[in-house]
Amino acid sequence: SSSSSSPSQSKTPNSKNSPSRSKSNELKGESISKLESMIEFSRSNYHNQPNKCIKLCVQAGRALALQQRIKSAASSFYLACSILSQNTEQAKLAEKILLTKCLLILGRLFFNYSTKISQLLFKASLSPFIDNDSIEQAEEFVINSSLSVLRSYCDVLLKRFINPSLVQFLEQSKTENEEGGIGLNVTFRNWLLEAGGIISEYSAHPISIVFYQLSILLSEEDLKKKTDSLKSMAKLYTSLGASWWGVDCIIEISSWEADQHSLFDCLCRCFQSDDLTRANRILHIMEEKGAEEKFLVPFFQKMLVVMTLRSEQLLEDTLADWEPTILTNPSAQKIYRFVLKKINSALL
Repeated sequence: SSSSSSPSQSKTPNSKNSPSRSKSNELKGESISKLESMIEFSRSNYHNQPNKCIKLCVQAGRALALQQRIKSAASSFYLACSILSQNTEQAKLAEKILLTKCLLILGRLFFNYSTKISQLLFKASLSPFIDNDSIEQAEEFVINSSLSVLRSYCDVLLKRFINPSLVQFLEQSKTENEEGGIGLNVTFRNWLLEAGGIISEYSAHPISIVFYQLSILLSEEDLKKKTDSLKSMAKLYTSLGASWWGVDCIIEISSWEADQHSLFDCLCRCFQSDDLTRANRILHIMEEKGAEEKFLVPFFQKMLVVMTLRSEQLLEDTLADWEPTILTNPSAQKIYRFVLKKINSALL
C-alpha cells in the first residue's frame, strides 16, 4: 500500500556507483507488481540462492522506497536482513557491511511510523560487527562509570571488533579497489554518527553516547567531527543526569578549541559544586589557551582557595589585593558571588 515518505528518505547509503544502486534507479519506474514478485521469488528461493535473493531484495527495496511504497520497501529490506543474518558467524566482510546498511535503511524507513522499532534498528545496526553483550556492557559504563573508563572500553571494542575488519577491507581494496576509495573507517564513523544522532532525536539513550565515543576514536585528526560528537555527548550526559561527564566533554573540546563561553560556564558549575579538581583543570586550559578570562585566572585561583577554606576574612583580604574595579568585570563578579554565597551558608 502507498505511504508517505520518511524525512530521512533522502539519506540513502553513499555507494553511488554500486551495481545494486544503478539497477535500483533503472527499476525506479518499474511496476509495483514486478517489484513485489521479485520479493516473493526471494522469499521462496533464499535457501537455494541466498546471494541472488539478497540482491533482488535490496534492488526492489530501493526502487519501492523511491516510489514512496515505504511498507513494501521495509518488508523487502527486512527479508534481506533475515537472509543475511542466518550466517553471521561465517559471514564475509561484504555481507556484514551490507547487513549494517540494510539495518540503517530499515531504521530510516520506520522513522515516521514507529519510534521504538526505528530506535531498535539503529541500535542493532552495528550488531554484524560488535556483539550485543559488548554494546550493553558499554552502555553500563555510560551510566555507572567515568568518561575515561568508557573511552578505554570503547577502544578495546574498536581493536577487537572493528579494526580487524578495517585491515581486511584495506587488503581487499588493494586487489578489488571497491567503495570508490572511501575508507571503511570513514564509513563506520558516518554510520555511528547517524545511528547515535537519530536515536538521540527520540530520547536520551546511553547507546548514543557509546556510538559517539566510538566515532571519536575513529575520527583521528578530524577535530571538527570530534568536537561535534563531544558536544552531542555533553548534552546527552546532562539529559541522563550525569552532567559531570558532560563537563569533561566540554573541557576536552577546550583543550584544542578555545570555546571560552562553554569553559567559563563549566568553571561556574565547578564553583557551585566544590569540584576543585575540575576547576583547576579548567583554569589551566584558560591560562594555556589565552582565554578572554586569562587575566582573571589568578583571581579565580585565589577565589578557589577562599571557597575551600570558607573564610570571610580571606575573602576580604583577597579583594583588597586587587584593583577595586575587579568586580565590575561580569565574570569576576559571578565567581565572587558564588564564593560569598558558600561562605554565608557556612556561617549559618
